[in-house]
Amino acid sequence: MNDTLTSYALKDVEFTYLRVADVVQLTGSAADGADSDHVETLYGISKTTGADLLNALGLGNGAKRYEKADGSDQLDDSNYYYQSDTLISALSIALKANATTVKNALEAYVTESGTAMPLTDTNGKTKAENLELGLYLVVETRVPEMVTSTCNPFFICLPVTSGGGSWSYDVTAYQNRQTKMLTFQHSCDRISLLKLQHPQRQEAAMQERFETFTVLINRISRDIRRIKNQEMATYHLRSVHVSCLYYIYSLDGVTAAELCEHCEEDKATISRALDYLETNGFIVRDSERAKRYRSPLRLTEKGREVGKRIAEKIGAVLDTISHTLTEDERAAFYRSLSAISRSLEAIAQNSEE
Repeated sequence: MNDTLTSYALKDVEFTYLRVADVVQLTGSAADGADSDHVETLYGISKTTGADLLNALGLGNGAKRYEKADGSDQLDDSNYYYQSDTLISALSIALKANATTVKNALEAYVTESGTAMPLTDTNGKTKAENLELGLYLVVETRVPEMVTSTCNPFFICLPVTSGGGSWSYDVTAYQNRQTKMLTFQHSCDRISLLKLQHPQRQEAAMQERFETFTVLINRISRDIRRIKNQEMATYHLRSVHVSCLYYIYSLDGVTAAELCEHCEEDKATISRALDYLETNGFIVRDSERAKRYRSPLRLTEKGREVGKRIAEKIGAVLDTISHTLTEDERAAFYRSLSAISRSLEAIAQNSEE
C-alpha cells in the first residue's frame, strides 16, 4: 500500500453496498434507428424499486435519462437507462446541495436490502467478491468512535474501462475522505448481456480470452452490417431489410413467422421491416391483416432484382472468406462456432428461468 495512504488507514469501518442498476450495451442501431459502430454502455434503474434512489439524486420520473434508449426492443422498458457520467454527476450535485438529507436518504435506501462488507482491517481495506456486473451504490454504515460522521455515498461501476478501452473486473476504490480507504474487488462470474457463468477471473489470461472473443464477435457483426448497408444504400435499405429480402428471395413461400427464426429477430422488428418493404414496393402480402403473419411472402419485380443482387453479394463475400481457410479449417471453425452458440443459448435460457 502507498505509504501516504497507509497513514490515513482506519480500522473497523463498515461499508454496505447495493446493486442498483443493470449494465447493458446498446448499439447505435438500437439507440437511434440507424446502423452505427457506436456502442453505448448504459445503466438501467428500475422505475419502481429504484424510485427512491432516483428521487434522492434529483432524477425522479426518469429525468435526464438516456432518451435514445426509450422504446428499444433490446432493453427492459421497466427501467430508466442512464450513462454513468449522468448518475455520478447527479450524485455529486445532490450532495453539494443538501448533503445531510441526501446522505440519510441513500444510506437508508442501501441498508434496507444491501449487503454489509467485512470491517476494514488495520490497513483500512475491505473487499467484496463474486459480484454481478452492474452499478453499485456504496455507503458507510459504521465508523469508530473517534469519527464524527460517515463519508459520502459513492457509485462503483462493474466492470470499468481500463487503459486502451479494455474492461477491468477488479476495481479498487479509494474514498475521498483522508481518514479511510476502501478496496472494492470484483471477480467476474457473469458476462452482462449474455449472463454467461464462468470461473473467477483471477488471471490476466482469462480476461484477455474474454475480451478477444467479444471484440472479434462484435467486429464481425459490425462488418456484416457495414457490408449490407454499403450495398443497399441506393435502395434506402437497412440491415434487417436486407436479411428479409435475402430469405424471401432464397426460400420460396417463406412466411413472416419463419423470417423471425431465420433473421433471429422478434416479431415486432420483422413486422416493421415488412411494412417498410411493402410500402416501398419490394414485396406484396395477403390483404387480410390477420393472415399476414402466416401467409407466404412474395417479391415484386423490384424485390426480385434486389434479392438477386443481395444473394450474389453474399456468395461473393463467402467465396472471399473461404479462400482464407482450408476446407478442414472451415469445417472446424463452423463446428466450434456452433458449439459456442449452443452453449451460450443454453446458459442464457437457464439464467432467465
